[in-house]
Formats: sequence, structure tokens, C-alpha cells
Amino acid sequence: MSEYLFLLINKTDIVYDNKFIKFIQVLKSILLKKFKASMMYSLTDLDEMHKWISEYVKNNKDNLNCSNKDKSILCNKPNLFVINFCLLVSDLNKYQKFEEIDLNEIKNNSKITCANYINDCSNNSFEDNTFYNDDNDDKIRCACGKMVKPKNITYIKKDDIRIQFGDVCIEKTGIITKKEIKQVKIKYEKRNNLIQKWAIITNNLLNHNKRITISIAMTEINNYLKKKAEYRACEECLELKVPKNKPHWNKACLDCYYKKTQVPLNKCLISIKKN
Repeated sequence: MSEYLFLLINKTDIVYDNKFIKFIQVLKSILLKKFKASMMYSLTDLDEMHKWISEYVKNNKDNLNCSNKDKSILCNKPNLFVINFCLLVSDLNKYQKFEEIDLNEIKNNSKITCANYINDCSNNSFEDNTFYNDDNDDKIRCACGKMVKPKNITYIKKDDIRIQFGDVCIEKTGIITKKEIKQVKIKYEKRNNLIQKWAIITNNLLNHNKRITISIAMTEINNYLKKKAEYRACEECLELKVPKNKPHWNKACLDCYYKKTQVPLNKCLISIKKN
């Protein structure tokens, strides 16, 4: 049977910097004073605390840098997940960006408690709570703000901070920023273009009855990349013939320009002035 690996990555608009680290440190110290009693008991729901955190982020969003001009977006579910999960990270200073934080590693080194025995918990901690069952219609707030069934709640405790997550958020394995997504997209597009160029070059070599080797193909690709660094594609023939030092409005190569603009000789009106 085939096995598939699913990675659930959380996208965020928050900028990872010193302001964010300080924001988390201040929030953590407030929670340890305000909700210490609630976080002590293994299966006490933390709806009130997570609702308060949401309001705190809303009222203090100016203390965070955001990749979006509208900072109200910091209160959406993906960003609230990031803030709540980072409360479980012991030392944020050792990371340079969100992408370096391994969520699974944090979870494996934390105390995990499931709300119901049917949940698949780690062996670190396990408590059966028969109150949470399918007949209970009440819902509990996930750290991100989504309301979920109590039996689908999982609690993670680290450094006296306890956060509750729903069945979706608990499966998340990483955090990525919009800037990183853009960079990954650019890298993918470049790689995809290179693969397409490889296919074109290989096809051309076959058409010319040349024996294809890795060295020949790589030489052709390197020549293409060097040319691409100096020339851009002509909008007519699509070949790399327009020098990049030409004005941006110069979109056609010389050959295509003359073909497009020159008037046929049989339609020219030639007048010869006789002296």
C-alpha cells in the first residue's frame, strides 16, 4: 500500500522580528499571572483565555509588524494560531524566521493531553475524559478562534503555558510567511522554465540526429542561461534577441522590426530629381 506524507503549513502575515519576540514575551508573562489557575488543570477548557488573547492582539496590533497594510488581518485564524503556538516556544531568539520553527519538535518536547480517548495522543500524557462525547453539542474554541467539538480538542503544555488546539491546527507542521511563499514560487517557476528548456533542447538535439549526453545538454542550457542574462525575448519571434540594455519599449528584435515596418518595394513611390 502506498504511503503519503501530508504537510499542513500555516500561512501568516506576521513579520518575524524583535517586535514579535517581545510581543510574545509580554503576552506570556500576562497569561502566567491572569490565567495561571486555568492552565494548571489538565482538562479545563481555555475558551475564556483564548478569547482574551484574541482581544489582546486586536488592541495591541500596532506592536507587531505586518506584511499587509491592514493590520486588522492579524486577528484572523492563521495569525492567531501563530501567536498562540509561539507562546509554547521556550526561546524565540534562537530562530531567524518562522520557517525555522519545527512545530512537530515543539509538540514532541511538550506535555500533550487529549480531550477524549479516541484521539491519537503522544505517550507523554494521556487522560480519558468521558464527559467529552459525541452527544455533547457544546463547542470549544481552538487557539485560532474556530469553534470545534470538545472531543477534537488537544492540549499542549510547555513552560507552564497550556494552549488548546482543534483537530486541524494540531496537525500543522510549519509556518510560512507570504514573502517566503513568493520566493518559493519564483524558485519553482525558474526550475519549471529550466525543465521546459531542457525538453526543448533535447528535442532539438534529437531532430538533428545528435547523440544526447548530459554534458551536451548542460552545455546547451548554460549557453541559454548566459544569453538570457544579456537578452530578453522578442514579442514577435519569442527568441532571445532583444538586448536588455535597450529601452523597455523596444520589444522586437531587428529582424522582426524590419519585417514588420518596411514597405514592400513594389509599393514604394520613388521620385528621381533630374538636374
